[in-house]
Amino acid sequence: MEAVEKSPRPLTKVLRDRVNKLRPKLQPTAVEGVTLKVEPGTELDLSATAVKSLARAGRIIHRMKGQIAGANNRKDSKAKILTDFAKDHPNFSGFNSTADNLSVSVYPTSEVVYNHRKLEKVLGAAATTVIGEDLRATLSIPLGHMTPGGKPLTSKMAKKSLRETVRGLGFSKKAARTILQFEIIPRIDELKLTELSESGQIDLPEDVATVTETYHVRTDLIDKSQNQQPTAVNPSLSTNS
Repeated sequence: MEAVEKSPRPLTKVLRDRVNKLRPKLQPTAVEGVTLKVEPGTELDLSATAVKSLARAGRIIHRMKGQIAGANNRKDSKAKILTDFAKDHPNFSGFNSTADNLSVSVYPTSEVVYNHRKLEKVLGAAATTVIGEDLRATLSIPLGHMTPGGKPLTSKMAKKSLRETVRGLGFSKKAARTILQFEIIPRIDELKLTELSESGQIDLPEDVATVTETYHVRTDLIDKSQNQQPTAVNPSLSTNS
């Protein structure tokens, strides 16, 4: 992860660069075959030694980039051996090698997309105990808009007016439809759904949801991993609040 540092450049220059997106110009140097990329209208006075140092650093970075890409490809091919084995043997979760002081874990993460209509039909009267809804409303209000009272809209005024209709701010009906957006987000209580299924209260067919799994490989030193306890409950089976 790259370090985040405060920019030494003036804000006006940062904003100008963000807006203009100027392409750098090429400036010749004392080193044959090496040109500098500099801001248009400016020059850099660098010695041949400094230019060679920059060029050497760039070459090393590019070479390491290729090495990392190659290493990642090799890592992926070896990881596939483990993940393919785990797919064929669902009870396999990895291994420990004391000779290498190595602990390898192989595990899937699951994404479940529900067919809510089918799920409601399966649940019947119990649907309200499993399926909930969240209503998400997004308001995009351009501050500075002149309100009917003759005052420019401020954030303070907007917050106060959120309990009123968007039309009350002076927007047309067409603009209000664009500004005000609603999204219904279903919530599934997977813990409750599992309890109903395992207790035999409902018969949960496979077609009520589409499940996709991605297998991962994680490596640790044994002395660091040995304190890790196996998870008894699937973390995805959490109660929605």
